[in-house]
Amino acid sequence: MSVTSGAPEGDSGIQGAPSARDSSDLMRTGGELTADRDELELMAAAAADVVYRTDAQGVIVWSSPSVQDVLGYPVDRVLGRGASELVYPEDAEEASRLGSELAAGANRSGRIRVVDASGAPRWVEFTARPVKRVDGAFAGIVGGWRDVDAEVRAQQALAESEALFRSAMQAASIGKCIVAPDGGFLQVNPALCELLGRDEETLTATTWQELTHPDDLEVDLELVGEVLSGARDSYRLRKRYLRPDGTVVHGDLSVGCVRDDSGTVRYFISQITDITAQVRAEDALAVSEAHFRLLAENAADTVFSATPEATFTWLSPSVTSLLGWQPQDLHGKSPTDLCHPDDVEAIRGAVADVGAGESVNLRARFRTVRGTYRWLGVNVHPVLGDSGQLVARVGSFRAAEAEVSVELALRAERAALRATLDSLLDPHVLLAAERDDDRIIDFTYREANPAACDYLRVAREALLGSRMLELFPGQRTSGLFDRYVACVQTGEPLALHEVAMNSEVAGEERWFEFSGAASGDGLSLTWRDVSDRVRDRRELDEDRAQMQAVLDSALEPHVYLLAVRDENGAVMDFVYERVNPAACAYLQMAREDLEGARLLDLLPGQAGSGMLAMYVDALQTGEPLELDDYVYPHDIFGEDRRYDIRAVRVGDGLSFGWRDVTERHRAAERLRYMAGRDPLTKLLNRRTLDNGIEKLLRQEAHPENKVALLFIDLDNLKPINDRFGHAGGDAVLATVAERLRDAVHGDDLVARIGGDEFVVALTALRTASDAAAVAATIHDLVALPVNVNGSEVPVTVSIGVALAQPGDDPDSVLQRADAALYQAKQQGRGRTVLNDNGSGLD
Repeated sequence: MSVTSGAPEGDSGIQGAPSARDSSDLMRTGGELTADRDELELMAAAAADVVYRTDAQGVIVWSSPSVQDVLGYPVDRVLGRGASELVYPEDAEEASRLGSELAAGANRSGRIRVVDASGAPRWVEFTARPVKRVDGAFAGIVGGWRDVDAEVRAQQALAESEALFRSAMQAASIGKCIVAPDGGFLQVNPALCELLGRDEETLTATTWQELTHPDDLEVDLELVGEVLSGARDSYRLRKRYLRPDGTVVHGDLSVGCVRDDSGTVRYFISQITDITAQVRAEDALAVSEAHFRLLAENAADTVFSATPEATFTWLSPSVTSLLGWQPQDLHGKSPTDLCHPDDVEAIRGAVADVGAGESVNLRARFRTVRGTYRWLGVNVHPVLGDSGQLVARVGSFRAAEAEVSVELALRAERAALRATLDSLLDPHVLLAAERDDDRIIDFTYREANPAACDYLRVAREALLGSRMLELFPGQRTSGLFDRYVACVQTGEPLALHEVAMNSEVAGEERWFEFSGAASGDGLSLTWRDVSDRVRDRRELDEDRAQMQAVLDSALEPHVYLLAVRDENGAVMDFVYERVNPAACAYLQMAREDLEGARLLDLLPGQAGSGMLAMYVDALQTGEPLELDDYVYPHDIFGEDRRYDIRAVRVGDGLSFGWRDVTERHRAAERLRYMAGRDPLTKLLNRRTLDNGIEKLLRQEAHPENKVALLFIDLDNLKPINDRFGHAGGDAVLATVAERLRDAVHGDDLVARIGGDEFVVALTALRTASDAAAVAATIHDLVALPVNVNGSEVPVTVSIGVALAQPGDDPDSVLQRADAALYQAKQQGRGRTVLNDNGSGLD
């Protein structure tokens, strides 16, 4: 940073001529200063950070040796250079500004890029202070640089990574979302909003269960339950969703989860591909295939003859049923006269090939008598004379719409199959049999999905065409190869469960499930590594013996309720047959008193609240009872409590557990409230204010009613902080906030958006005078002195007022109010300025 300021030439910077005694004192003081300076320079030289000093013109006159470690320059290459020469060119303007401010006497610090010895930019954290001579004139700069290049670049890389993730999700062409364990949407991308026909706000206020087709809900809930219980980490499902207009969309759903350290699911990550068109195409394909079979069984080909120049001379009568033309209508016409414009080049090529003596077989679209086009299959053969010259052409037309439809559908189906295989989470391969004298001696990998390549740790291009036993000879010794051969030879499906074998990939014993089916002279094979499941089940078997002890030691209440029936077999009550200590503690009863007691004797409110009916229904249907955050007016506590309840039928009773989540619910409510509040003043924060203003601007109010924003700045807060400390300043801010609330109506919005900045949104105003009146009230209330540590502190505010206009958004109104506030500050503080005319409203 270059600073061009200093004392006039010839001026030593010492005011007046010293006396003899003064000279002696000055000599002694000068010696002390020289020693201090030498000591300071020695300390700076030993520092890891770069320390430097410039003269008044910004030329470096001293630098610590660490400049070579930080920037790669020897000290002698730095001395005599302007500090601004080391600044990266893109930061030169900023450096110039900082130099001017330092020359004016200001201290400055921050981050800036400098050029190291290799010419590369490098981030440093700088601190710089001006040096003045005895007469007060600017003499140069003392400063320091600390190398923060790695830190800054790491921060930039993290920001880029986060932006890339958000951009990838938002830009994805398929629906993606993050879902809470209870099914609520936390984040959705535009593709999902479009797929489900709802905007982001609507989706994030609902759950996937509400959008799922009723017939698909049960299987999805079961899969989610398996993920939540830890039985699986992901799943894939074809399911239907309901759009707001009642239409159904088909989705290919892939779901994964993120767990915390305890294994509990924090949230699900889902992606949904719209396969509605694919499903409809599959349905249409089935119809089309049936139609094609009917046409193939009943349609008759149209036979024709043509001249060597390819003009029709005769057509069979069936052309009428095929294209609607009478045979004589087409005499003298050529195929190019009738074909679709997009097929002209193909027809011309076929005409030329027949002219060269070749037979052709193609499909093209031909115009019907109604002007529409129809796909026909065309077979044409040349008729050659004795000398080999072309004397005529003969051929046939046949209806080919069904063939084209089937071909297009098959292409789509194959593409869908390829995409489906690629998206399968389980490995899948297609194996072709390798034979020697009709005996299968090996299999070749003909196709493999990404999951198979990942599991086998072989790239797809290396895997395809390779022989299985050459890559994995253990397949033979394990007996699996013989099972594959038997599947191909007999056609019997292959189904192997929990096969233990030494994995050649993992290098340890693993357990697998295999499923395969013969496919031509080969095998379609998929497998799944179920080692974790087998180990989990073994651990579960070991744990079952300890289950009763676990229940007894459970922290949450658990009981077994045995049904009490009347003479007709109807359930009229339940009796506590077994209880754990947690249940006794919660119900405040000894175990011997609770076991054998009737449910309705202890909790009679269970009948009137409908709880008893739900227990009976769970017992009769066998469907588990699951209630989350259920509100129940508890008989013992005498207040509404909230519970998570689970009950499962066991014999003629219910295994019943509950958790009191009342305090958790209250804590969540408090958190939701505080998330939208400023911690100090309990006023709205900036985000909540913006949402509130946006809603006010969107509302269709009476034409005479207006919305006004008051941008309020607390005058001279810094002196208060300097005098009383930040605690005193906070007390003043809290008092001002309370007075602002007192000055407005309950429907108005009051927010703190910065250190000493507040915003008030006034509703239902008629004129600017109404806003001015409220501003005057605020001035009066705020002007009352605030007691801070026993001292009466006067307080004033400056207010900028802006009235909302049609088409405004929150930012535009706030900007106008901020501009008015700036004018109020410029005009002397403690006043109000209305943006619309700039006049003061004192």
